[in-house]
Amino acid sequence: MQNIQNVINTQKNTNTNKAWSLIGSYGSGKSSFALYLSHLLGNPKATLSKLACKKLRIENTSFATNISKYLKGSNGYCEVLITGSPDSLIAVFLKTLKTSVIDYYATLDITDETSLVMIDKLLSNDKVSLSKVSNLVINIQGNIQDNGGKGLLIVIDELGKFLEYSARHESDDIFLLQILAEATYDNNILLFVLLHQSFEQYGRNLNTKLKNEWTKIQGRYEVLSFVENVLNRYILWGEFFKIN
Repeated sequence: MQNIQNVINTQKNTNTNKAWSLIGSYGSGKSSFALYLSHLLGNPKATLSKLACKKLRIENTSFATNISKYLKGSNGYCEVLITGSPDSLIAVFLKTLKTSVIDYYATLDITDETSLVMIDKLLSNDKVSLSKVSNLVINIQGNIQDNGGKGLLIVIDELGKFLEYSARHESDDIFLLQILAEATYDNNILLFVLLHQSFEQYGRNLNTKLKNEWTKIQGRYEVLSFVENVLNRYILWGEFFKIN
């Protein structure tokens, strides 16, 4: 519960870091937490969002009321939910971003062909410009806010699989994590990455220079050691997922 409160509290100051790494063992509830949070901050009119707020109200009435006030009159966040795989993080991110934006814009009855075309152009290049990806994400976030939304919620679950792929291929994919973290400072973008261990553990076989780069990138994320109370998880998360 405290983790959710910490996330919402950051919204009071746009010029602050809104990138977190949730580190916890298998079965600690990281994925359930992230999925629940995505519903809680999604479109308040959606069935799952209403249910998420209802469950939170049982646990903490005043906090649930604050979230309702925060989202009131908006269409909530556009959720970009990614699950790790032995693949290019940049490619998977862009593909998921495109699908998420199309779905979210459909609920608002708006279009953003410029961003969608840019995503396709980036995907067609062998070498993706990270500065263009950064501008793209920021522009999409701005368009969402201009049309009644709150911003972007980006969740990368099982990030370790992407990191292992990046380490094997010594690719630049990990620098996407840097530019996304930087984009959260002046924009309403919430970013979560979920891991079982720290970044450097996945890159322990890299050369010293690359290891240092990975350590610097991890430093841009506020680390949340995720040890969810089991009873609380069953009450709040477990009951919530019965409807799925």
